[in-house]
Amino acid sequence: MNRITIISVIVSIIFLLFVLQQVRKKRLSEAYSLLWIFASVILIILAVFPSLLGLLSKFIGIYYAPATLFLILIVFILLILLQFSILLTIRSRQTKKIAQEMALLKNEMEKLSTNSSNVSKNE
Repeated sequence: MNRITIISVIVSIIFLLFVLQQVRKKRLSEAYSLLWIFASVILIILAVFPSLLGLLSKFIGIYYAPATLFLILIVFILLILLQFSILLTIRSRQTKKIAQEMALLKNEMEKLSTNSSNVSKNE
């Protein structure tokens, strides 16, 4: 193994351990960690078996193997962006629903307060 392969494996393993540590400390949700763990494992596999990148490049039709690695990274980033967009949409809908429920509760409280004031004045 040459030096770049060893460094790539070490960095990929450190990244995987970092992701697992963030999950353990509850800084990263298990749902989000799956994509990061998958990316780490792919990087480790490609670092240990660099010939796979060449085979994948030939299969896809890319003549420069590092360009395939960039393609993989871009696809990974797009998947992360899609995941965050989905989460943002869900949270936006939840926020809207909560705001509507709070407005209804505030309206009810105002009605009850008004009714309570009217009852007190009539007595």
